Amino acid sequence: MEAAHPPKLDWKFDLLFLDAAKNEYLAYLELAEVKALKRGAVIVADNVEVSKNEMLGYLEYVRSSGGIYKSETIETTLEFTPDVRDAIEVSIKVT
Repeated sequence: MEAAHPPKLDWKFDLLFLDAAKNEYLAYLELAEVKALKRGAVIVADNVEVSKNEMLGYLEYVRSSGGIYKSETIETTLEFTPDVRDAIEVSIKVT
């Protein structure tokens, strides 16, 4: 029996929204970087305040990328609990 292959995408993306397993954000970004992200692509990572300890590697990477990304934290509140502070990290791929 032949093994199933995951689908492959043959185009590049302008936007990547990360809202999944927080400790996997860096792995998701690295997979997309290889072939799927255009220069100028916007990457939005959700819950970077309430889950920051789970995504320290991701945050360090986009904030200190050596010019690959320009990144900014935007404060928000948790969507279903408006009295809980949260944030998103918006990064633009500049190279």
